[in-house]
This record gives sequence, C-alpha cells and structure tokens, in this order.
Amino acid sequence: MVLMERLRSFINYYFHKYIGKNPFGFTAIDIKAYFMGAMGCDWRNTSARQIQTIFKPTGKATHNALDDAKCQAEMFKLMIEATKADKKHSKVRI
Repeated sequence: MVLMERLRSFINYYFHKYIGKNPFGFTAIDIKAYFMGAMGCDWRNTSARQIQTIFKPTGKATHNALDDAKCQAEMFKLMIEATKADKKHSKVRI
C-alpha cells in the first residue's frame, strides 16, 4: 500500500511539473476497477486475461513496459467505448 501511495505521488508530481496539472486528479480509476464496475463482477474476476478475452485488444502484453502499456491503454479504450455504446443499460454484460 505504501508503494502505491508513493507511485501516485510520483505520477502526480510529474504531471504538475511538465503539464501544470494532473488531468486525472490525485486519484485515478484503474482498469480493473472500471472493469469490475462495468461488468458487475467481483474483484477476483478482473484479471488482465479475463479482460482481454472480453474486449480483445489487438496489441499483446509481452512483459515489455511499452507493449504492456499500449495493450492496457487499448483495453481501457475498448471498455470505455463499450460502456458508452451501451447507454440503455447500466452495465455491459458478459
């Protein structure tokens, strides 16, 4: 938990240093929490593998930091698009 607090502080510092503000505020939602809310599932069902089988990003997580970041960004984008497209219902269904 201490590590996450330090990481958030580090990220917040550099947003302010280089762009003058943190576009996410001090606390941002992460992919797993967004997925859990969109799908109505439990935290234990929010693995990257499960998210990838539902949203099918074209990029692959290779354990290379840049590849993994691109894959996660694409998954997050696909989740946001799916929830916006499904405005008639409160949740995207599996």
